[in-house]
Amino acid sequence: MNREEIMEAFGEDASIIPKGKSKTTYYVEHEKKLKPRTENTPNNIGTSDKIMEIAVGRGNRIYKTPLQFAIAVKGFETWCIKKNVAPSYAGLAYYLNISKDTLIKYTHDKTEYVCYNLVDNETGEYIYSTNDKGKLDKYINSNYLVEGEIKHINYVKSNKIPMCKVTPVKDKVNKNEYSTEVCTITFASILAPVKNLLEMVNISKAETARNPAWHIFLAKNNFGETTQYVDQVQQQISVSNPLDEMNDDEILKAVEARPDNN
Repeated sequence: MNREEIMEAFGEDASIIPKGKSKTTYYVEHEKKLKPRTENTPNNIGTSDKIMEIAVGRGNRIYKTPLQFAIAVKGFETWCIKKNVAPSYAGLAYYLNISKDTLIKYTHDKTEYVCYNLVDNETGEYIYSTNDKGKLDKYINSNYLVEGEIKHINYVKSNKIPMCKVTPVKDKVNKNEYSTEVCTITFASILAPVKNLLEMVNISKAETARNPAWHIFLAKNNFGETTQYVDQVQQQISVSNPLDEMNDDEILKAVEARPDNN
């Protein structure tokens, strides 16, 4: 529809609204102004990128071992601080780009996996970890460590060749400077520190909240470890028999004390 048709239909050019003559809807007129950003407002967390990762098949990853899962979860707390997001199960699922249902399943997965570690006996630092014993042996037999300061020697004025001392990892093991240890881990144990973090955050916020109702509700729902929040109180009712807690003498006295039915 062109302007001439608009003029004929409406008697005026409705595509042009004179300044100061526009009317607002009831909703816009009575709606409060948007609240400004505060220190509690989350930063841009990149939802568009997450959506595209899923669209191209890079989301909803399945972790084969708890060690692989731990490497992925490791940066969650730093991400929460950077993005100004309160830690939560929903937040962790978002960070990993998996569904919350999948994350909840990991919290209950207590299947044990063997983990092989190479440890510095002096510092206690973990040098290398894997779920494959063959990979650990290969690492020990084929890797070298650079020790000391890297120095540059001038063989030709225009070239500097780096020189440094290297030590085979195997020598470290043979000298008992490094040792191997074997342990068992589960997906549930990897998530235990996250559970503790969420509970600590909830307690801290509840102590300073004017109305801690939400934090109490969250605690009732296992601090968000659920796919469906509910507000209910569970009560267990059991029928007790007083005879169960009486000895033989007390039972005899109780029988003798009964009134004669005759």
